[in-house]
Amino acid sequence: MLEIRYNLETKVVTGWCGDEDQFGNLGDRDGREALVILDIDPPPKPCSSLLYDETTEGLIDNPNYPQPQPPCSIHLARLTDINPDKVRPATVVRTWEDKDYTYDCFVTQTIKDQWINGDIAIGDIVLVEFLEDTSDRAIVVHKVFKTW
Repeated sequence: MLEIRYNLETKVVTGWCGDEDQFGNLGDRDGREALVILDIDPPPKPCSSLLYDETTEGLIDNPNYPQPQPPCSIHLARLTDINPDKVRPATVVRTWEDKDYTYDCFVTQTIKDQWINGDIAIGDIVLVEFLEDTSDRAIVVHKVFKTW
């Protein structure tokens, strides 16, 4: 069971409680909210990413919720394309929180040489870094070699 609080105007979920002993403690914070109890477990996402649908008496995704983007951190990705004529010749796919993100990346001289020599291929796993922690400045720096 899940008690939810939602905004009557926007239908955005503003809070929830999954402890039946605590039901009733959410309260109406500003006079424009309502409480309802659903027979579901707490969803694994932020409450504001959901709307209460009064028609189905259930939760639906909030289309206005800004989707989180993967952090600009060093990560592994799968090489999906190489086009030496492009400024960012490598295309990679990174999986983050069960979603695939595609990036066009710069490459190091080592990666370029490996491509020319046939030592790197589409489908290989590569290490990607971000210059100045900026999402549009991804660079493929190494090929990951399987050692097992």
